[in-house]
Amino acid sequence: MAKRLDIKKLRKMKKKNSVSVNARKVTVRDQYLDETPAPLISHDESFSSKDDSINSRKADTAAKSRRSYRAKSAKRSRGGTSVFSVSSILAFIKDKLSPIFGNKRSDNAALDFAVNHKRRSKREKRRRLAFICGGAGLAAAVILIVLLSFGGASSPAGTVSDLQQAAITDIDKQTPRVKSTGAKLPILMTFTAAFSDSFEYIPPEDTEILSIDDPYVDTPEPTDTAAATPPIETTVPDPTPAPLIVGDLIDYFIVKEDKYYNDYKYSTNHYNYTDKEFKDFAAMLYYEARGEGMTGMVAVGNVIMNRVLCRGAFPNNITAVLSASGQFTPWNTYQKNGVPSGESWSKAKRAARAVLDKEVWVIPQDIYYFKRGSAEGNNVFYKKIGNHNFFRRGYSGRQRGGGIPPALYDRTYKYPQYGCKPAKRVYRIQYMLNKLGYDVKADSYFGITTKDALILFQKKYKLKSDGIAGPDTIKRLIKEFGVQNYYDKFLK
Repeated sequence: MAKRLDIKKLRKMKKKNSVSVNARKVTVRDQYLDETPAPLISHDESFSSKDDSINSRKADTAAKSRRSYRAKSAKRSRGGTSVFSVSSILAFIKDKLSPIFGNKRSDNAALDFAVNHKRRSKREKRRRLAFICGGAGLAAAVILIVLLSFGGASSPAGTVSDLQQAAITDIDKQTPRVKSTGAKLPILMTFTAAFSDSFEYIPPEDTEILSIDDPYVDTPEPTDTAAATPPIETTVPDPTPAPLIVGDLIDYFIVKEDKYYNDYKYSTNHYNYTDKEFKDFAAMLYYEARGEGMTGMVAVGNVIMNRVLCRGAFPNNITAVLSASGQFTPWNTYQKNGVPSGESWSKAKRAARAVLDKEVWVIPQDIYYFKRGSAEGNNVFYKKIGNHNFFRRGYSGRQRGGGIPPALYDRTYKYPQYGCKPAKRVYRIQYMLNKLGYDVKADSYFGITTKDALILFQKKYKLKSDGIAGPDTIKRLIKEFGVQNYYDKFLK
């Protein structure tokens, strides 16, 4: 039995008491049949009295609902008060949409649905699709009209300058905040012009295009809009270098020291000589060992300086040691013949520089005697170098025993000082001292001249006057030289 029946058909059925329905022949498809298909219905059927009573009750209920809705509508039209409910609103909407979707069914619609599962006819489906499409188009039209009302689609026609001025005036009324540079806001163009390929807008010369990132501040409205404020030219500043920290600069001058001769309790080998002493010293090497090689000459010079540097046993200057009675027999020859010349003389001066300036030692510090030929004597024999035999003697005031002390510039000190290995850190100290007016040659050798200049600098600025470039001395030296000058010269 069909689930829904048309009301008008039911009324006709009541009048006739029994209405025959021509049930059309339906071909049942295989997918809707069981394994044993039922026979097709081809004869007429009549509704039973039970069916009539059920359909009559449904029709009465539907008619009563419509009458109730019409009564409520009439009451509202007369000005009466009524309480709206969800059911009444839904019934109103259903009543209004019924003509559109249609409640009318074909005579055999119920049978079609029962057999073929088709609830609505093709006509009703077309109505429904037309309604959905029409509603969607109407909604799109409303949205487009709303958008165009805010986008200037109906802006008045006119020149570009008139439109620009009108847009600026209208926006100024609504937005009291304008750009601090006095730049004008961009004009509003019509919807057609904005999407037209032939439209080309060239702004006037005094028009400045605003940027999204431009700041906005409260400024009074300009009285003369024709005179635009010229743009402010800005230049990109040069990158600022990282600040120099003097403490980091000082770290460059501090290194890990090696074992130097004072760690092994060697005595100092430095001696501040005069020009006359240097001439006497070189002449004695010439007359005593000109037939020796460079090592032999240096060894003779070491014996002379061991005596000079030994406190108490010998005189404390070169000339006095050389001129002592019965000690150096070539002294008389030197006094008689004077300053020599030639290649051997040049060699003797080089040997003298090695001993006095570079403090090169080839024998220990307790070797005080030498003689030609025999190795016999009252002193302890040490070694024979060339034609000379060398002997030890344990005088106080000088290192006793031990090996050969390291030469000057073969030692590494933690802080730059006299005798440290030549390095760039020594060069920087010498360069800064020279630029500050001190008589120093920047040759990377921390000799006696550099030491004396550094002592004068320390005394001037009331630092410890020890000739050692410690942290306080380096810090003050860089400060007086100039941190920026130091960066430009050595780090840039």
